[in-house]
Amino acid sequence: MKKSKTNIKAETKAKTKAKTKTKTKTKAKTRRVVTGSNAAPSGYHPSMKSNVLVPWESAPERDALQRFEFDPAIKAFRAHQTEITVEGPDGTFKTYPDIEIETTDGDIKIVEVKPEHRAKQPEVAARLEATRQHYAEQGLEYFVLTERELCADGVDRQINELMEFRKPGERARLLGMPEVTAALRTPLPATLEELAEALGSWRTVKSLIANGILVINICNPLDPRQPVRLH
Repeated sequence: MKKSKTNIKAETKAKTKAKTKTKTKTKAKTRRVVTGSNAAPSGYHPSMKSNVLVPWESAPERDALQRFEFDPAIKAFRAHQTEITVEGPDGTFKTYPDIEIETTDGDIKIVEVKPEHRAKQPEVAARLEATRQHYAEQGLEYFVLTERELCADGVDRQINELMEFRKPGERARLLGMPEVTAALRTPLPATLEELAEALGSWRTVKSLIANGILVINICNPLDPRQPVRLH
């Protein structure tokens, strides 16, 4: 027996409704990166260390990701982005922590990047402290970075200089240069200065650092006397 048009429409509507309910149950709440002319600066950091694109939604977030990229104490990092519920002084609230990092010691830490003027506002400071306690109960460290802390030691200027040498395909190009492969054979030159002499270029040394072939202690000035360490 043929179904009437009314019955077919009713069945289609019911199936669509069921699919919608299923999707709603399985969809996780995550922070969406906002783009467009009316949005704040945003983009993606192509991490060689973590081999992922890590989203950022402000200049300080971008600076924090670049710092983590060059920090030898950090093994990997990614965007946290998942919404969490925290019990605060004025009731529960929802928040999206910015970044999750894994140290070379195996510790997991959660990082919030906030403009200093916002972090100091009483209501915001109370929520940040409540979030810190929330993670402390789980055995995780949660800390806040502001633009002042990111620029306090001058590391930001050094990172900005190195980032100028990061280009798509540059790592492969460097590793394909005969003079680079010859200079990086064992035994390695003892210092960055000796490596620069072997390569005939200090710029090439910076490019090797910037593209994840050499590791330095980014918290110190780029001293030519630093030892040569392969990534």
